[in-house]
Amino acid sequence: MTTPADDLPPTGGLWRGGFGRLFVADAISSTGRAMSSLALQLLLVTTMQATPDQLGIVRGAQWAPYLVFGLVAGVVVDRVRRRPVLIASDVASTLTWGVIAALAFTDRLTVPILVGLVFLAGSITCFEVAAWQSYVPRLVPDPLLPAAFARLEQMGSVITAAGPLGAGALVRLVGAPVALAVDALTYAVSMVLLLTIRRAEPVRAGVSADTSADTSAAPAPPHLTVISAASCAKARLGSTATR
Repeated sequence: MTTPADDLPPTGGLWRGGFGRLFVADAISSTGRAMSSLALQLLLVTTMQATPDQLGIVRGAQWAPYLVFGLVAGVVVDRVRRRPVLIASDVASTLTWGVIAALAFTDRLTVPILVGLVFLAGSITCFEVAAWQSYVPRLVPDPLLPAAFARLEQMGSVITAAGPLGAGALVRLVGAPVALAVDALTYAVSMVLLLTIRRAEPVRAGVSADTSADTSAAPAPPHLTVISAASCAKARLGSTATR
């Protein structure tokens, strides 16, 4: 009797062609995101003395980008090269979380500022994950795609379970601002790893001046719908308390 794992093709070549570096980059940034999720909540409750209403506002700001940009992100990413989007997203995330950490260190972080910054971070994550999902097939041969996504799913499950535990330990040791700074650093490391990937990828025609017209003129292709849904799901898994 065979199992689903037995039906997968050999994975000897899975880690070649840049997938291994993409896997490590995503693991590092996802770990940082999971850690910052808990750190941000603890910062709001213990340091900023946020009210339940303020916690709800911050929470809403974190989710809003997925509602606003979920489909648009898939449309845009489908028309450009994925690797530059991933690198730019890591740069922007490094800066965004670095600013949050710096403001927290200096006691200048306020709820209104945090709302704007987490909305920005969520918007970046939405485009990043859309590009990430569609970049994997550029690095992995079709027969190995099921195995590749299985490995990524396994990694995501481990991080979802272990990330908050690591965040709790780190916050107890060094405080929430340091945990947020570590998250910013993980994006920088991810960016460096992505820069080392060398794989040519085709690009479609440029994004039209009116993206909204594109999204309303015809139903979204199935793969874009999957990408958008996966973006929200992965961002949710990576940021259960806040991608």
